[in-house]
Amino acid sequence: MMDAPHITNLILGQPYAPDFDDVYTSTTGGVEQSRHVFIEGIELATLAHKTTPRVQIAELGVGSGLNLLLTAHTWIQQDCLPALTPVLHLYGVEAAPWTMDQLAQYYAHVVAQHPELTEIAAQWQAVYPPRMEGAHTLCLVPQRVWVTLVWGDVMELFEHLDHHGMTADNNPMDAWYLDGFAPSKNPAMWTPEVFEAMSTFSQPHHTRLATYTVASEVRRNLTTAGFALTQRPGLPPKRECLSGVFRGQGPL
Repeated sequence: MMDAPHITNLILGQPYAPDFDDVYTSTTGGVEQSRHVFIEGIELATLAHKTTPRVQIAELGVGSGLNLLLTAHTWIQQDCLPALTPVLHLYGVEAAPWTMDQLAQYYAHVVAQHPELTEIAAQWQAVYPPRMEGAHTLCLVPQRVWVTLVWGDVMELFEHLDHHGMTADNNPMDAWYLDGFAPSKNPAMWTPEVFEAMSTFSQPHHTRLATYTVASEVRRNLTTAGFALTQRPGLPPKRECLSGVFRGQGPL
């Protein structure tokens, strides 16, 4: 069993990690920030109209799972008939998975503020896997949403994708969420090696990304890895956030 992360302020709905001196979600509305930065950042609604049978989104830095939960909730609210909407498969990696008690405390606050999330939050907690290192695949919404959670180092996610034969040409990722702690607090998740690994599972002019950070080193390394980036207005206290699309390696 992996060690549980040290988290404070859960009852207030503002989870904070003293070991990293950083917050898991915005102190001024984690749900609103998640929808703005990530779901709108990758234009999730447009992916529901793909003609492929499967859409894949991966998150680096799962934390409470709020981004994945909101993505699933948005997906099943699409206007398309379920039979016509691709199956959504969410992937995520987390080095310090939350405990069930930590999830329960946090989501009690979330659903009190956002009752529309009550059912999906309960489903998330019901299928949440044990904190055993490795990959865990679970069905979040029958026939609609699957989730694979990799408990371990960020590079273990790419090893899992490679092991299952995923490449830029064969079953590529449709979008990436980059949501680890701030680059200055958790540099291991924001390295050129991580972004290069992302590029090997990204399809040129198709695969998207979204992140809350606009740090210059992150922008530079993502650009070097082949992502064309756009700075978007953020929600307070964030002034800006990033979205982008993989353009492929080499010159524009």
